[in-house]
Amino acid sequence: MPATLVAYFLLLIYISRRVSRKSAGGGNDDFFRAGHSSPWWMVAVGMVGASISGVTFMSVPGWAAATGMTYLQMCLGL
Repeated sequence: MPATLVAYFLLLIYISRRVSRKSAGGGNDDFFRAGHSSPWWMVAVGMVGASISGVTFMSVPGWAAATGMTYLQMCLGL
């Protein structure tokens, strides 16, 4: 298991280094606002996906088992 995690994080670092070298700008404004070039629907999907993803890996496994998988219904409702 630890070897898998190390390999995963090394892969993430490698990809982020390659992509960051190709980007023209950089900085927080370009990252968060994309130069005002993203359509509204893409931003909305990204926001919902990021919030669900962050919560899913941190707290959902135990909560889902305790509440009878009602978290799935909440995600579908979003």
